[in-house]
Amino acid sequence: MESPHRAGDADVCEASLLLHLGRLGERSDVREDALLATDQENHRELEALGRVQRHQHHLILDLLTIWAVDQRIGIGDERNLFEELVVTSSQDGGSYGNGGWASGPEDTGHGPNGPRNVVYNCDISSTKAGLWMCWMNENWLIMYNRFTVGRGPAILAKAASFDHIIQGNVFIVMEPYPGAIYIGSEDCTGIELINNRFFGPVDQLVAGPLRPDIEWDNRILKSGNINRPHAPVRSIFDWQKERE
Repeated sequence: MESPHRAGDADVCEASLLLHLGRLGERSDVREDALLATDQENHRELEALGRVQRHQHHLILDLLTIWAVDQRIGIGDERNLFEELVVTSSQDGGSYGNGGWASGPEDTGHGPNGPRNVVYNCDISSTKAGLWMCWMNENWLIMYNRFTVGRGPAILAKAASFDHIIQGNVFIVMEPYPGAIYIGSEDCTGIELINNRFFGPVDQLVAGPLRPDIEWDNRILKSGNINRPHAPVRSIFDWQKERE
């Protein structure tokens, strides 16, 4: 069985989240108020994400339960926040069976899907892949979710899907084919795979022609705590609203 969380784990997780959210702000060029008072420094990175949320073209989905069909992530133009969702996906009614499916910016059939999206503190179950990013999906944060996946990779990225941070997730994979994480083309650069737990018959953690740029502290476990991970904050949106 997995050992319980240490007392400092929550602080480490929150610091890491803050760091990556700050990098999201840097990548998206939305730091209008980069100079903050020194007593606000430890909140600087989350505030950057708050500015992302207030962008003209954005979508916020939280506290929803979605059944039967994919969470087709492509509703807003860019900078969308998907948090605290419970998604149960099957192949009924013509669904693809993926937990989340993200098309590219020119796919008018599913709506444009630009860069800088966040999937945070969700519980996603699917008969096929957990999250399928198939074309020009840039700079996603996929953090502190639980994915329960049937046949296929937990996360798939291909065709210039790049600069993603995959951190702090629990992946329960039944048939992780061709690997638990699949990077499908050499233009999927800048992917970071950090501090994730994988449960199931994982023979190959990362499959495809390219490895993540950063790969650290990912564990393949035979048994242990398969509960949802402890997110540093329950809701990024609420966290930011409380500080406006």
